[in-house]
Amino acid sequence: MSFKAISWALNQKLDNPTSKLVLVVLANYANESNECYPSQVHIANRCGCSSRCVMTHIQKLEKKRFLRVIRTRKGLKLHNRYRLNIPDSVGEKSSHN
Repeated sequence: MSFKAISWALNQKLDNPTSKLVLVVLANYANESNECYPSQVHIANRCGCSSRCVMTHIQKLEKKRFLRVIRTRKGLKLHNRYRLNIPDSVGEKSSHN
């Protein structure tokens, strides 16, 4: 868990509360490299919505450059890793405001 990532996510101005909740849940799982890899089903359970809803909001967050989705294949399964676009400077505000 990264308190920096959670703080960053909570301070982002998003036009949709579900997008913000998905971002905060991802930030909750972020490591020191600002990366995490929870499944969309797990994110959906934490957010109280469907996997399809999570997929839609992750796409919106990626389009707005809050995160980057890194897709990797392990056998027949496709896994996603998420890299949050958190500025290097701790106190720096995001340009997404």
